[in-house]
Amino acid sequence: MASVSEHSKQLQELNSSMPIDNIKSIDSLPDELLINIINFLPIKHAAMTSILSRRWICLFKEVTRLDFVDSCLSNSVKASYHPSCFMFGACICTVLDCLKLPNLISFRIKSSGSSEQCFKRSVNSWLDGILSHGIQEIDLCLDDYVVLPHSIFTCQTLCILKLTISCTLSAIPDTVCLPCLKIFHLDIFMVLHAHGINRIFSGCPSLQDFYMGSLGGYKSNRLSISAPSLRKLKLGTCKEDSYRMHPMAFVAVDAPLLQSFHYADKLAEQYSIKTSNYLVEAHLDTSGDFYDFVDLSPVSKAARDLVQGVSNVKRLFLSAYCIEALTLFKDKLPILRNLTKLKIGCSINPHFTLLRLLGSAPNLEELIFSEGLFHVTSKEKDTVQHDYWGRGRAVPSCLKTHLKVIEIEHFLGLKEELRIADFFLRNSRVLEQLIIQKWVGSKDKFKSRKQLKRLSKRWKKCVNFNELFL
Repeated sequence: MASVSEHSKQLQELNSSMPIDNIKSIDSLPDELLINIINFLPIKHAAMTSILSRRWICLFKEVTRLDFVDSCLSNSVKASYHPSCFMFGACICTVLDCLKLPNLISFRIKSSGSSEQCFKRSVNSWLDGILSHGIQEIDLCLDDYVVLPHSIFTCQTLCILKLTISCTLSAIPDTVCLPCLKIFHLDIFMVLHAHGINRIFSGCPSLQDFYMGSLGGYKSNRLSISAPSLRKLKLGTCKEDSYRMHPMAFVAVDAPLLQSFHYADKLAEQYSIKTSNYLVEAHLDTSGDFYDFVDLSPVSKAARDLVQGVSNVKRLFLSAYCIEALTLFKDKLPILRNLTKLKIGCSINPHFTLLRLLGSAPNLEELIFSEGLFHVTSKEKDTVQHDYWGRGRAVPSCLKTHLKVIEIEHFLGLKEELRIADFFLRNSRVLEQLIIQKWVGSKDKFKSRKQLKRLSKRWKKCVNFNELFL
């Protein structure tokens, strides 16, 4: 599939080969260049070019990219009853009948939904037609329940497949053969069984990017992914309504070339994550409820095993729940030797885990508290351990040698936060700046700011303030 940059290169080559003095009007441009221009136009405007002349009729038939967006997406009335929704399917049919399908590379539909039964049936016939002519990219975003044709899983030329639809993949063919597929995205409203996952990965030997938006539709308590060519893996979203009702019993990932791993779901009971030094970023947004467990040791071990699986990562995000679970783990945490950037959620008591995490990341250069330093209610303020960040506390090695940037978002201005800031300013020998990103709900925010400036001057460290007060 030719990307935007590749199209730009083609345009530059054509421009360089044609003297500007010879261009008297747009009709002077060669057909190849005009077709590339039409490809970048919205489909409505692209179709209107065919009224210019007979030449432009032929040019429109040669377009390689079709991008249909339902106009009722931006209408405030219910989409199913809007008149434009009933014409949307007819518009797609008309355009497809005009084109030379063998030239088509990319086909995208985005619709908010239609009550037309003929529209739902037409989606299947449209796909069958374009799949037999060497299509490379299909992107469907539909609210309707549709039945996908089996040919979509045996297309020899398909490179990108993105499905955001209501359907079931439990009835996919026994044989999945997508030898060129590199990107496969399955968004919400999917019902997916374990054997469906296995067929997808076994039939896509070139797959590099896989995304399954909602694990709530996954109907097995075990998830096993083995993909030797996979570079990017995203399982679940941060929306809690997409999480499973109960945690999985076992999650296994074997991807030796994985570079990016995003996992958002309830913390599973067991993990087996196998990656390599290629891993650049990992986002572990786990959730759960500690009250569901009598014995919390399996929870802490599961969190530890999950982090162990990505221990070679360079940039890492840990959710508040994951940090709380690691707090319960009594043994040593995994060594994160390659980690240079750590972003963590807001934990109730960060003291016990934060320094342990920093001690496990000797080369850490950037530390971000994305949800604040810690979460306390007014009743819990007195329970915070005020002496935890005193001078007798052991200092992780990264503070002495590598940590250059600390960023704190949602700063409350509490005394305990000032103690933590003082700890970092006092012990970070190579710190370049402490960034206070947002101030939230602090009555004494100006007083706290003065205290931070005083600490900055005292320890000769730079403290930057964002002037946004919430």
